[in-house]
Amino acid sequence: MSTHVLLVEDEPELGVRIEQVLNDEGFEVRWCKNLHQAKTEVNNSPPAITLLDLNLPDGDGLELLSLLRKAAPNSRNIVLTARISPQERIEGLNLGADDYISKPFVLAELLARIRAQMRRHDEVADREVVIGPLSVQMQAKTARLDGQMLVLAPREMDMLILLARNSPAPVSRDTFALALWETSNRTFVTDNVMDVHVARLRRKLELPGLPRLLHTVRGVGFVLGLSEK
Repeated sequence: MSTHVLLVEDEPELGVRIEQVLNDEGFEVRWCKNLHQAKTEVNNSPPAITLLDLNLPDGDGLELLSLLRKAAPNSRNIVLTARISPQERIEGLNLGADDYISKPFVLAELLARIRAQMRRHDEVADREVVIGPLSVQMQAKTARLDGQMLVLAPREMDMLILLARNSPAPVSRDTFALALWETSNRTFVTDNVMDVHVARLRRKLELPGLPRLLHTVRGVGFVLGLSEK
């Protein structure tokens, strides 16, 4: 069975070249030329690999990463972009990008990156992140604290996975808003709702005799770790 690749690219010449090379390598390629088409494709047929341009005619490709986290959590997401700002790269990685390739690039490099991601996915299909007494199973979306299974609401689990993926680095409020509430326009209400969910998660992570794991980083966001940042 061929591997399903979602290509999101609005440059016709580049899209044709990528599609042809991947088809020749035995991949099943679905090519979307805008964000709307890509969102529909992800919901209808979750991909194994996503190749994502950020500058799309109807929106920012980063919006697709939050959808992929929910509708295609196993997708390996490679961003193809001429945007090389460190902050943009960090934001993309926080939202679920697995790799970045700067334009222009050679197709042999793209194939090598795809194969590397496929190998990595096989190796960490059910990767566990352990932070002190906490263990988080990323693909299974389960967590244990001091050996006991945590009972978390879906939004709390999504928060915990995002925090665990980035630990020990903090996750910004903007990243939380985009990844979990699918908005880049944070409001007072959004922050209040976010704080409520963080407080609930924090209470479930705090047991007598165990170290505090979830910390607020003033002016930034939140971090999961054994010591405050």
